[in-house]
Amino acid sequence: MTEIEKIYSTRNAEIVANFDCERAIVTFQEAAGLLRISRPTLLELLKRGVIPARKVGRCWRFHRDALLAWVASGDSRVSRSRSKYER
Repeated sequence: MTEIEKIYSTRNAEIVANFDCERAIVTFQEAAGLLRISRPTLLELLKRGVIPARKVGRCWRFHRDALLAWVASGDSRVSRSRSKYER
């Protein structure tokens, strides 16, 4: 593991430890922590359009249940039809 990966891993662990599991909407950093991926990786998934998210102004927001459903599906693609979380 590179030094950068260690830093991201440590930061994501801190975010997960402080994560409020009751909130339905999560921030970019919280989503990366919830998925246990780096922020650059999450950004790449957003650019490719494979992860369910909404941009509100300049900030990305994620529905916690939509993220967990996406992971559980095992599919790296998101249907182009609107999910129940995007309505």
